[in-house]
Amino acid sequence: MAGMVKVEERVESSSEKRIRVFLFILFFIQTAMTTLPFVYGPYEDHFVTLSAVSMAIQLNGYGNMSAIALAIMGGLLVVLPMTAFFFCVLDKKRKWKYLVSALTSVVCAVIITFGIGPLISTGASISVGAIFTLVIDLITLFMTMMGLQATRIREMNSK
Repeated sequence: MAGMVKVEERVESSSEKRIRVFLFILFFIQTAMTTLPFVYGPYEDHFVTLSAVSMAIQLNGYGNMSAIALAIMGGLLVVLPMTAFFFCVLDKKRKWKYLVSALTSVVCAVIITFGIGPLISTGASISVGAIFTLVIDLITLFMTMMGLQATRIREMNSK
């Protein structure tokens, strides 16, 4: 095979492997937590709760807010952790898993903090699922930085 270029095999260190496994466990937990209540707030004469899954599939909206924006945010809160989970499981040789997990953590935290609460109504508040997801996002972001450092150290030592 004349035109083939030999690509150097990248071997994952044990610390990188442990961080990668921990990251995909965290993203699996975060994906499962999308069924927990994310927000609660007043609707007509009673209080209701919404999970990220129900926000993504509820087309009639909630109160007087924009149903399309809430469906997009709920969909992102469901799809982004799933995507990051599969990146962490399948990507053993590249650094894409760290980029995807950092972006997922930041985007989910921004959506929860600044998007969902103010969009629903003035009396709405984030609930248990959103708080747990924010905590897992912070841990995931920290572990992503640890993974990048472990990769950088391994690359420096191999030269």
